[in-house]
Amino acid sequence: MWSLLAALTISLVSSSQGANYCHSCISDKSVISQWYLFGLPTQSTFPKIDQYCNDPPTAPSQDKPKCDGPCFSILIKDKNSVIYAVRGCSQNFGLPVSNRLSQSTTNNNNNNKNDIYCEYDAHFKRPVVSDQNEISSAGNEMYFELCNGDFCNSNKYSGANIDISKCNSNTTMSNNAASECYECDGTDYNCKSSKTRCGKRYCLKSEVSIGKMYSIRKTCTNVNPYGVDEYCGEYDYSFVAGGMSTLDAKMKTCYCRDKQYCNGASVVTILFAVVVPVLATLMR
Repeated sequence: MWSLLAALTISLVSSSQGANYCHSCISDKSVISQWYLFGLPTQSTFPKIDQYCNDPPTAPSQDKPKCDGPCFSILIKDKNSVIYAVRGCSQNFGLPVSNRLSQSTTNNNNNNKNDIYCEYDAHFKRPVVSDQNEISSAGNEMYFELCNGDFCNSNKYSGANIDISKCNSNTTMSNNAASECYECDGTDYNCKSSKTRCGKRYCLKSEVSIGKMYSIRKTCTNVNPYGVDEYCGEYDYSFVAGGMSTLDAKMKTCYCRDKQYCNGASVVTILFAVVVPVLATLMR
């Protein structure tokens, strides 16, 4: 309840800020079929598929909505150097209000009037296990950016155009403890027995359910697209099993960094401590 009230207060403050115009697009139809890889809320409608989404200023025409919140970009580069991009208005995509931009001091310079916050992971591990993925599961890089300013989410992701050294690289927990997270895959609803550990900015836990069957992944990541330290999202998606039948699945993904091994808790426990996705609906 307190998290909800705090988020609503931040929302009211945010709504008084000036509006931005944002680039809004997705780069490829496979982005829609693999939407859960980007960690974004389920969308009833998607922005236009645009081959120029990785380089918006060159696009002959593109959706450019007015936005009462920050603009954002999420970019994934697979092992074949193919770029998959999602750009838009954070509010229109149902992302919660974030204070990342007000906290950001290292991402600004004298030559850039835009307020920018970014996160980067050179070895992003996707948050779910399934056997049909057009976006490669190995060797993915992931870049996330929030920014204020008209069309500020226009950076081209090619390595040279984005200075990842300016992205938040602090990997300690909120309580200043060293980052320690569980890392395991399992079908026993928890997979705590694994001895493998990892340490990045956030601990991540994803839970996929297909009927009464569960698949659990616990890992760590340097990118959290919600822009809030502790947050859970829920997604519905379909995938083809064995090249034959299409199955409906539900995925719950939680990010946390409030304490070591915070992804050892159940999704329900983490949800109790964070702003739940219904807030994003209220903010639309």
